[in-house]
Formats: sequence, structure tokens, C-alpha cells
Amino acid sequence: MNQIAHWHQPELALLERQELLLETVEQIKKDFLQNGLTLGFEADQLVDYPSLLHALEQALQWLLERDEQRLMSLLYRIDLGEEKLKKSMLQHENESLSNLLAKLIVQREAQKVLIRHHFKTSPPSHA
Repeated sequence: MNQIAHWHQPELALLERQELLLETVEQIKKDFLQNGLTLGFEADQLVDYPSLLHALEQALQWLLERDEQRLMSLLYRIDLGEEKLKKSMLQHENESLSNLLAKLIVQREAQKVLIRHHFKTSPPSHA
């Protein structure tokens, strides 16, 4: 399937292609590291999308409890907009905040990976 079709639902691409999952994990680790945070998992330890969500949810729960300012800085770095977060919180009010954040972060980071792939493989257009 065309990768561009997954920009709005990138988790579908992660379910279909293991290499995209691994690149998404690396993108998440990079953004965490640039914020002075480390994750307690390696890309090769995560075998699927649910295990990534679970591991990320645990890290986010720790941040929610201990360093909310750093969490907000991380969300800004990832480019997870405040409006999107508020809308998602209203739509999923029965879901834990750490789980919702994990899903939104994976979705946004996967979008970055898919966009990079698209522009790396697309031939230049001639105007």
C-alpha cells in the first residue's frame, strides 16, 4: 500500500512493516534523548506495535508523576499540538493519559518516518 495513505493512520503502516516500527522507535528515542531522557528499551526488544505502546506508556507514566515540565517539553519537541491533545482527551476520556499520550506520540513519530520515506523515494517533480 502507498505509504502516503498511512499519514493519517500511521499505526497501520507499523503493523504492516517491521522496519517502519524500528525506525519509529529510533525516532522516539532520539526525541527523548534530545530532551535529556532515556528509554529503558531498545528497538530490537520491541517486536510489535502493542509492545511499543506498553513500553512508552510506562515511561510517560513516570514523567507524568515526576517531571511534568519535561513531559511538556518533550511533547513540544515531538510536535504534538495542544489542540490535538485536548481533542483526543475529550474523545477518549475513559483512557489513561499515559496510554493516550503513548498512542499520540507513536502516531506522530510514525508520521515523521513515513513522510521521510515518501520524500526519499519520490522522484522530484518538474514544474
